[in-house]
Amino acid sequence: MIEEPVNAAPHSISSGPGRMSGLNHSGPSLVAAARLANVAEEAASINRPGNLNPDADAAETAPLEEAGQKAKSGLFERLQERQQEIEISCASAHDAHPDGGELPSPSSSEEESADDAAPASPFSYAELEVKLKQITPDWKAIKPSAKMFDMIETLVRGLRSMSQQHDLFTQLLQTADYMRTFSSRHQEIENQLRLRMEEAEASLSTMREENEALRVELAEAKEVLNEKKQKEDLQLRLDVQKEELEREFAVEREELAADYQNKWMIHLSLGIAAA
Repeated sequence: MIEEPVNAAPHSISSGPGRMSGLNHSGPSLVAAARLANVAEEAASINRPGNLNPDADAAETAPLEEAGQKAKSGLFERLQERQQEIEISCASAHDAHPDGGELPSPSSSEEESADDAAPASPFSYAELEVKLKQITPDWKAIKPSAKMFDMIETLVRGLRSMSQQHDLFTQLLQTADYMRTFSSRHQEIENQLRLRMEEAEASLSTMREENEALRVELAEAKEVLNEKKQKEDLQLRLDVQKEELEREFAVEREELAADYQNKWMIHLSLGIAAA
């Protein structure tokens, strides 16, 4: 029995479904494609190509034939209901790939994490569209055959490839969102650091101007202090010289007074002698 894809295609991503549909032109129909893949797998599990002639064992499987016919009838109806959705999806996908080229293969790390049942052969949208067009309106009466199961296998393989492509695009978009968020945050932090650096440079320039002004004031204060000290030294020398002059003047005055007294006594004594 064919296994289902491990990673189911998400309905939306962080950037919105519009962006996803813009990339592969099949975003809105991937849910229907996944549902049709499940239905096709159920139909394939009813009768494998290894048992191409179920009527040969009709005698042994008579109790199960009626239940199998009912199950196949229900599955065929479900396939027919979703055939139109898949044809529309394939038409839009074929418009995106008009040359019917192959899809880009994932990287080695993604191949390791992919589903084990994923096909190794390349997938073509043109081949899928041709297989879908081979489904006729009266296919309910057709018995299962190898060609039918080959068509179902091709359909399932195409749907798996579309699902894997959707997962790859989703991861790429998420990675781009993370990188854009990281880049925006990094740019914001860088702008904040640049703003702080500019503020620090402006503050440093202001501090330099203030320091220069303080240096000028200090030089002026030193000059005033030197002038004051020089004046004090000059005043001290003048005071010393004044004291010395006063002492000399007092000595000379005493000498003059004594000399005058002596001269007056001599003159007086001469006058008395003459009389």
